[in-house]
Amino acid sequence: MEAVEPIKLRDSLFKLPYQAYKVELDYGEKTSFLDWELEPLVGATLAKEYVRDGLLQGYFIVSSKLVRPEGAVEDCYLDVSLPERISEHHLILRGGQIVKGRGRSLGGGTVIPAIAIEKFAVYTLYWSKPNPQIGIDVLRHGLSHAKDPAPIALDLGYVLRDATKYREAIEAFTYALDRLPLDRVSSFYYLERARLYEKIGELEKAKLDRSRVDGLKS
Repeated sequence: MEAVEPIKLRDSLFKLPYQAYKVELDYGEKTSFLDWELEPLVGATLAKEYVRDGLLQGYFIVSSKLVRPEGAVEDCYLDVSLPERISEHHLILRGGQIVKGRGRSLGGGTVIPAIAIEKFAVYTLYWSKPNPQIGIDVLRHGLSHAKDPAPIALDLGYVLRDATKYREAIEAFTYALDRLPLDRVSSFYYLERARLYEKIGELEKAKLDRSRVDGLKS
């Protein structure tokens, strides 16, 4: 892993090309977020291999996109707490200043990450109703560069499902299931794929997946 020296948030966001940063310390309320020390991460995805301590846990800032109702897109950032993958704030440029706001909604639009995360959690982090394709493209790009692609494929499967791209969703779930070790396989993944097969009329394949669900439960 290439080591990059920490840099203050005010000197990095919207200025440097990094797509993800790890916040170095747990700052108190009296410290301005602009003075946070960030560890720039060099990967095309957010993965443990690119973090100095080799752990994909803690508090991160990731490059993101504000997708507006009419489909316009604006660059911004999200905070993400891992491993839970909770996002509570966005950071956006206004009048040349970095402004921190609450949540992922802004001006009727939704903020989604512009980088894939190699840890599966709440897939809706990548869902934007005005233009689901933006999240799909982010995840497909991450899938092609991932060290551990299965979590990204699961995100992709769920987003494609919600976008009613059922055959592509089946492909994504299959990709993930083919790569997940047995101790990480959930019956929910087979159940989702079974439902997708049913939507496109492939009932025998759906029946087989439902039998796998029963096998994992027993």
